[in-house]
Amino acid sequence: MLTVFSIFIAVNMAVSEEEQCEKDNREYAKHYAGKYLYTKPDPSSGGGIKGEIIKPTTTLVGVFAIPPDNPHYCYRGELGVSASSNQTFSFTGLPAAKYDLFILYKYEIYEGLSLSRYKNTLTAKDLKLIDYIVQKSEPYFGDGKTIHRICGTTGKKTGKAKAIVSMLNKKPSSLPFGGFVSHQPRRALKIFFLEDVGPGWQVAETREIIARFVTPGKEIPTSNYRTYLGKIRITDTVKDLGQLDLSKPGEKEGPLPDAKDEIDTGASIAVESDDDVNPE
Repeated sequence: MLTVFSIFIAVNMAVSEEEQCEKDNREYAKHYAGKYLYTKPDPSSGGGIKGEIIKPTTTLVGVFAIPPDNPHYCYRGELGVSASSNQTFSFTGLPAAKYDLFILYKYEIYEGLSLSRYKNTLTAKDLKLIDYIVQKSEPYFGDGKTIHRICGTTGKKTGKAKAIVSMLNKKPSSLPFGGFVSHQPRRALKIFFLEDVGPGWQVAETREIIARFVTPGKEIPTSNYRTYLGKIRITDTVKDLGQLDLSKPGEKEGPLPDAKDEIDTGASIAVESDDDVNPE
């Protein structure tokens, strides 16, 4: 049975861990501002996005804009641009294109990333092989990887997929500046680009969105897909999205085209049996 004293100690330990995470994140941000991670705004472009999030009302960590046709680019928005609300965000200097938004809270993700142009045809076997190779990748994050959402097309030597993955390192993080060491779990959120190479799937490359120190026990965020956060067309003006209630799921996405109409799926190649590749 918990005593009042033990409850008091547990609550204060939780507060201390939360505060330590924020302290470590602030210290890390002083030395690393994403100079090479994020795409610089183009001062000659008049395009932009702004909005205010009315739900949820918890602490907003970051808002990112990613062109679906080139997800290697990633723009980080400015937060708290309105004096009346710290839930506002703004992007400027965006070249004319469509953009998907990725919104991060401490323990939640809201995103509208376009992971594939085509209908998702990944099979159960594809998903098993993809999870296997994702778990093996990047040993630094050896304390677990979670695929939050994945979409792609199946096909031996032609299959392609993209996935949103969170990766976890629970060991102390020693970073190369000022002797900085954090003992808090470190979580990275990335887009994985995957290809079927015949014997199985491989990670072709990854694109980090953000990495943060997180509270122990709350390392894996809840992921929420919102169609209205995707394919936002920007021209040469700033598009005002108004007030966003992210608790609303939005309209169901319309049907995507079948990849077989545009991609050679390798039908002439003999289909391997389930025993040909064993990732276990």
